[in-house]
Amino acid sequence: MRSQHAGSHGALRHLVKTFVICLSFANLFFVHAWAELLSREVDFFRKYSVNLQKVAAVFLDVLLLAVVLWIFTCLMARAGKPWCIRILKWCAFAGVALLLNFLWVAFQASSFEALPIVHVTAVRMLLSLFGIVAGAMLVRNWEKIGIPLTSTILKILSPALPLILASLAWDIHKGPPAGRFADRQPVAALPRTTGAPHVLWFIFDEWDQALTFGRRPATMALPELDRFRSQAFHTDRAYPPAPFTSLSVPSLLAGRTFIQSDTGDPSEVMLTFEKGQPRLPLSSQPTIFSEARGAGFNAGIVGFYLPYCRLFDAVSCEWHSYIGFTSVEGEYSLSLGQLMLLAAKRQAARLPGARPLGLRRALGEDPLKPARHAVTYREIRQQALAAIVDPRLSLVYIHASIPHPPAAFEDDLPNGKPATYLDNLTLLDRTVGEVRRQLENAGMWESSTILLTSDHPLRLGHWRPELLFPSSGSDFRQASQVPFLLKLAGEQQGFAYDGAMQTVVTKDLLLAIMKGEITQPEQVAAWLEHNPPRNFQ
Repeated sequence: MRSQHAGSHGALRHLVKTFVICLSFANLFFVHAWAELLSREVDFFRKYSVNLQKVAAVFLDVLLLAVVLWIFTCLMARAGKPWCIRILKWCAFAGVALLLNFLWVAFQASSFEALPIVHVTAVRMLLSLFGIVAGAMLVRNWEKIGIPLTSTILKILSPALPLILASLAWDIHKGPPAGRFADRQPVAALPRTTGAPHVLWFIFDEWDQALTFGRRPATMALPELDRFRSQAFHTDRAYPPAPFTSLSVPSLLAGRTFIQSDTGDPSEVMLTFEKGQPRLPLSSQPTIFSEARGAGFNAGIVGFYLPYCRLFDAVSCEWHSYIGFTSVEGEYSLSLGQLMLLAAKRQAARLPGARPLGLRRALGEDPLKPARHAVTYREIRQQALAAIVDPRLSLVYIHASIPHPPAAFEDDLPNGKPATYLDNLTLLDRTVGEVRRQLENAGMWESSTILLTSDHPLRLGHWRPELLFPSSGSDFRQASQVPFLLKLAGEQQGFAYDGAMQTVVTKDLLLAIMKGEITQPEQVAAWLEHNPPRNFQ
């Protein structure tokens, strides 16, 4: 009787251990979902905070996957047949390979990929050779060591799930309430005097000077940009303050070159101006918006990526988060079951081969596909076209989501080829044409000062090649310049500036134009000579 009790107790312990192993694997399978929910820094970039319902949805997905794996494992082990055990071992191998793939993708997207040594051919070949040899040895001995090895690793990692849940519960408890992060209320419009300036500042995210003008592919036509450039002050040697948006844009708006930005607070960004100096809140810095209002001018904002409407005062303000930050308004109207399905779809879309096999398309509303970027572009475009003819506004700042990858097309192009960064450049060109026609129809083109520029150039090491160029590839090299095209009110003839400039001076330059201190392109050149770029080498 005692032996039977001990046997049943041992069987129960084995079942529990097996479930713990399956639960640990399922938890690692949803590593991307947990990573996004755990990141407090991401709260700065999205409109909606994490809530308990979203945490519960991912946890229930993990639990459901663990139960399915547990039942399958128990049934195969209970059958006891050699072929069942062999299938079980190789399923474990496939699972380990899948988790390693997720980690490899995360590595590629990390800052380690930007290290110069990673791009050294010899280093990459050495790492690849090591991986091939280690993989071959593992495959050869898998049936002997696979199950014990996998079980041990997953048991060691099993505490990760309760730690994740505890961390998220604490973050939700101490953080802002679930729901939408609060934007600032629009400020009252100041009376607009006759003859007030009309300045439009367009920042096209990740717009590259070399690909647009210097080394444009021979098959690509950008007639609207060429036409605009022929009537504007322009330079081929404009350098942005930083290679990424969260540091470059605050520097541009404040007119100071910051070297570090921290975004832990959803409604504030802390900036470092000089190494060893204390961090400064952006709200304490004069920006083009506050200085324009101090001079009696109304400002409007249409923004992308950064939470402009939580950071700045404006007469009108709209902003859109990037598709990578997935807490969007529609999710807060979904049921728990719908959120579970959405989280599962997102994770399934990350499976190796999901795109070429058509899995992403089969999943339906896949949040990882470019359609969401296309929706963002259309909304920004519509709001921008309305803002630039708003009679109340003297300054309109527009941070557009193109040509930032992925391609802003809902479907493949008519020629059947997937859209790329180069296609986003043609979309940018078309958008510039729409801006011209909107202003011309309103009788405001001649009286408007328009600046077209970017926060940083295309970052080759940041994106997969298929998002950037057609399948034929490109020999394009990383560049550091961004376009800088400035059409002054009434300007008809282009002006090529040969000097180098750092675009961090843009704020002061535009304020000088708004105050009437600069009216001719020659004066822009002279102003740049007397206001040299800060910290420029």
